[in-house]
Amino acid sequence: MSETNPVRELMNQQIDHTLSIIHDIAAIHRNPTFDRESAGITSEIDFMLGAVWARCFDHFVFEFQRRHGRRPNPEEQNESILAVYARRREIRQTIIERLHL
Repeated sequence: MSETNPVRELMNQQIDHTLSIIHDIAAIHRNPTFDRESAGITSEIDFMLGAVWARCFDHFVFEFQRRHGRRPNPEEQNESILAVYARRREIRQTIIERLHL
């Protein structure tokens, strides 16, 4: 599929939105009542990457279902994964720059 297919377009919208609220996501990790050690979190960047990727996928599935009245099929899910993977360096760099990691 091409880079401009509807599934990748939708996922790219979700990535852009998630990156726009990166400080809100970081607030969870930086909350002093959050026990990082018991959660097995050793690196803030790794936590943030996981949180951003998870949020992108959650929003993608929600928005896809809202638009199409069904959950994405395995091929569509794979396209969404490829869209995130294609932007992995940008996502990491944005986290580092905006959170000063």
